[in-house]
Amino acid sequence: MFGVETVYAASPDVHVSDPAYHSEYMTQSIHDPISIPAGDSKKVTVTFKNIGTATWYSTGRHFVSAYTMIPRYHDSIFAGNDWIAADQPVKIDGTIAPGEIGTVTIDLHAPNKPGEYQEDFYLASEMHTWMRGGYFYFKIHVTNPRPAVSSFASSLSTTTVDATTAIAKPFDARIISQSMTHISAVGGARIPLILDIQNGGSMTWSSYAIIAQAPVRITNNNTTGISFGDTSWVSQSVVVDSQQIVAPNKILKKTVIFRAPSKAGTYKATFYIQVAGQVFPSAVASVTIDVTSNALAVYRAPVLSKDSLPVLALQSVRLASEPYISVGLWEDPKESVLFRSMDDVYLVFAGTQQMGQVPIASLATLTKKGESYIFSSSGLDFTTNKYIRLQPKDNPHAIFTITNLDRHISWKGSTNFNEYHGAVEYRSSINGAHSFIINDLLLSDYVKGVAENDNNAPIEYLKAQMVVERTYAYYIAKDTNKHTDDHFDVSAGTADQLYLGVLSEQVMPNFVSAVQATRGYMVTYDTDNNPATANAVVITPYFGHSDGHTRSWSQVWGGSAKPWLVSVPAQYDQGLSLYGHGVGMSQNDAMERAKKEGLNWKQLLTYYYRGTSVEKMYY
Repeated sequence: MFGVETVYAASPDVHVSDPAYHSEYMTQSIHDPISIPAGDSKKVTVTFKNIGTATWYSTGRHFVSAYTMIPRYHDSIFAGNDWIAADQPVKIDGTIAPGEIGTVTIDLHAPNKPGEYQEDFYLASEMHTWMRGGYFYFKIHVTNPRPAVSSFASSLSTTTVDATTAIAKPFDARIISQSMTHISAVGGARIPLILDIQNGGSMTWSSYAIIAQAPVRITNNNTTGISFGDTSWVSQSVVVDSQQIVAPNKILKKTVIFRAPSKAGTYKATFYIQVAGQVFPSAVASVTIDVTSNALAVYRAPVLSKDSLPVLALQSVRLASEPYISVGLWEDPKESVLFRSMDDVYLVFAGTQQMGQVPIASLATLTKKGESYIFSSSGLDFTTNKYIRLQPKDNPHAIFTITNLDRHISWKGSTNFNEYHGAVEYRSSINGAHSFIINDLLLSDYVKGVAENDNNAPIEYLKAQMVVERTYAYYIAKDTNKHTDDHFDVSAGTADQLYLGVLSEQVMPNFVSAVQATRGYMVTYDTDNNPATANAVVITPYFGHSDGHTRSWSQVWGGSAKPWLVSVPAQYDQGLSLYGHGVGMSQNDAMERAKKEGLNWKQLLTYYYRGTSVEKMYY
């Protein structure tokens, strides 16, 4: 979250020799305390408004930068090789005129000793003056080193991924971080957005471009006259047209300057990467801008030339962001529920009221007695008649463990599947008959943990399987009331899809790659027979194998026919008996079609789900 925080500490006594340098603290990308495992690092962006009369520069004799403070010019224990010096972490990003917004992004490198720290900084114009209002600080919580078992990234680093997966694409681009997702500004203000861009393919780039998508106004549909364009842009859509050579795995840090629209309102600016005549779903950055007041009457938006570079259209999507899904994990716990996070501080809520937080690695106990919920952890104890929710503070992909949850699956060996991404709730059903531990998480994190596949199956089949799992889950969540009374969307068992979470991901790297390669895609059908309206996301059942042909919806479950779910030949199932309900995609037949006929994932989907389309619903 990109929030606003007021600095209450008294500003150190410095001499401001030039009052033209005056800043106003606005935001910090990660709220204090900033949690960093010992030996790790974390980037934090601080935003200031230039309320003086002097322009701030990142180059030249009097560039603006941050220095350590209290004591002044001390060597910081959080300094790294990317700092200018041990007492001077970073320069201001770009050129910031009076009235505009500037940022400094500091990479904090945690020491090896866990503990509570505070690091203070002050902005200065080099060899000229300290900047009035330029004081800021971070409260930093250095935690125990991150255990390897809880790190999905570290497990992948030692896993061999099949060369046919999406990771091996010749050209691929990824935006791995952005300095902001939400900001407030006056009309016409220049806004710097810092992107970390990675060449994720196997081929070296000879050039790349950063493209601005057509403007979007959230508060109404009128886009007339909206512009995010800045004089630094190449043309109306092309923000950057670089001839830089970029090797595979290389990470670039680029600053995109854009303008807040001139009229008050809420807008969304979207930027994406174009390389070798391709655009990439994993290389999209969006920022919501709250324009708090109209630009001055004298302001004129920059007039930019028409695009000379061929600009590829970024495929339109229906959903503004990736949806969340809630999963019923544990019904009627007979004992206290033991929760621990190793990835992020978790905020604790009684209903919607925030009660406090649980530090990384701390154990929390959740107990239900009668109509009451009891929460207990280090420094936080309360009883409430509302449900309890624990939510990651900064990282929506954070991993938690329910240490006393026993989820052993007979055919999966000795693993106890008790680690999950996202948030967790303890709450009762509407009628009070049952209580549940519920996992609330991003849809991509959910589908990565669905365990109904063979990791060594053909990659095109795994992609098709991934899309039907995503589609099924989204449809059940949005278009049925199957679990509404119990406050979740899908169950974690085979009544919906067998969801085993993080530990399943670690042994299914090819399937995780299929999730990434098909991000946002779902199966749709023209249910109202009206080409002028958008297709609907439809239910996509699947099963193990048939006896040579699949079944229609009506054959198995009766009721009205679903025209995309009709009987189709499953020739690679001949000689087998029916295993499963028989409706939709036969997993065995689909694997064989991918292997023997070379069908890709979209061809597989449209074979089993007749008359459907495969559409990208979100980036």
